[in-house]
Amino acid sequence: RTPRRPPRTVREALQECYIAPRTSPFPIQIDQQHNLISQSPDAQDERDISDVTINIQSATWDFDSCQLRSASGHALMLHGDSKVCVSRSKLGGSGTREDAMALVAVTCADTSECALLDSVVELCGTGGVVVMHGAVAGLQQCAVERCNVAMHVADSAQ
Repeated sequence: RTPRRPPRTVREALQECYIAPRTSPFPIQIDQQHNLISQSPDAQDERDISDVTINIQSATWDFDSCQLRSASGHALMLHGDSKVCVSRSKLGGSGTREDAMALVAVTCADTSECALLDSVVELCGTGGVVVMHGAVAGLQQCAVERCNVAMHVADSAQ
């Protein structure tokens, strides 16, 4: 198996992260307690995403010059075979108080791929970037500030 890697340059990232005009095959549902539940097509893969600001399931997205913030949750979470590029952005908590810090800025799971380029990951109580399962994440010209753990890589992640 050939190892995958995220794009190395902003130009490559922008070329790979073209968003095709289509609707998402993964509907968002709300349960009786008003928690968001993301449901995949096989209905066995339900995940509680009530503490996630942006949840991407098997989709391709490009974020440029954005602020992706969360208070006590996850700012950006990738599942399935998502491919995400984040350029010139800030990710993490919304403030320095304990209840305003993010739990994790970026979580990459399953076989997702994430490239962070010229961005700042900050204000996270647990971890700045968490990569697990078979996911791939790359940081280029980034700063990780005020996070208990800058990056956590587990399983066969890269």
